[in-house]
Amino acid sequence: MVRCTFSPARAWRPAVVAPLARTLGVTTQPAAAQSATVIWNMLRTLFKFTLAAITLFLIYKAASIYSLFQFADHLRVCLPPSGVCGLAEANAPRQKLEGAMVEALSCVRKRQTLIEATFLRIPDHENTSSPSSTDGNAMLEMCRDLVGPGRKP
Repeated sequence: MVRCTFSPARAWRPAVVAPLARTLGVTTQPAAAQSATVIWNMLRTLFKFTLAAITLFLIYKAASIYSLFQFADHLRVCLPPSGVCGLAEANAPRQKLEGAMVEALSCVRKRQTLIEATFLRIPDHENTSSPSSTDGNAMLEMCRDLVGPGRKP
């Protein structure tokens, strides 16, 4: 559209810059260039999304591994006071082992931070015991692994 200006000498006349717009040539990109730009922008966005997803996955895995290591450290601290290792070594009955293990796990639950509790939730003491959860030999092996070979469980 050509803009017009008012001139008192004559009626409406085209503006001085109106012919200039026609001499600039094509102002839009050809269809091929537009589609190449769109594809390039999509690839860049996909790359950014993939990079963000990989970063979030690595953070998730690091937090999960951190939670496992912290659980082992808390269990190392909480096992000796609860007496689980001594009971396992003495071949105590299952009920005594379960009671001591519930005490040790409640100690671990109290020591957990928010990140640890998110990735490795310890259930309430009512749900921890099952018929196969307190094997004396497995408890003794766990005590030897966590407390260490040089220290008496």
